Amino acid sequence: MPPFSSFLMSSSISLALVVALALLGTVSAQSRDVDVAVDFPTPVPIGSEVTLRCDYEIADSWQKLNQLRWFKDGHEFYRFRPTETPNKYWYKTSGINVDLNRSQNGTVVITNVTLYTQGLYRCEVSLDKPSFAKVIKRKILKVEESNN
Repeated sequence: MPPFSSFLMSSSISLALVVALALLGTVSAQSRDVDVAVDFPTPVPIGSEVTLRCDYEIADSWQKLNQLRWFKDGHEFYRFRPTETPNKYWYKTSGINVDLNRSQNGTVVITNVTLYTQGLYRCEVSLDKPSFAKVIKRKILKVEESNN
């Protein structure tokens, strides 16, 4: 029987699996640096507003936040970078109208909810050096038609 390393070299699927497992291990190891929780009500009525919350707690006081980003269905729509001016950005995305005046840090206010607002939301918290840890949390937002 060939050695394990020869087997990996001969099989691109096995190599991809090893890389994927290594990446998963890295993500879970880094998650001890920061704890992240995502919260928002669901379902949300059409025409209303919804506040998305991505709360994070950094384990060590010397560690700093690099950036916090919100995604809907894989598309980034909001970014908070505390060291930049301006420190928050909104990227136009179908179904998302961010109220930048009321959004700060990990809290994002979406106004005028439509059926296009519905989807899979993801908050990504990235720390600065030396750990560069990144933690991702997801939650589905559902939209319902009002009973008026």
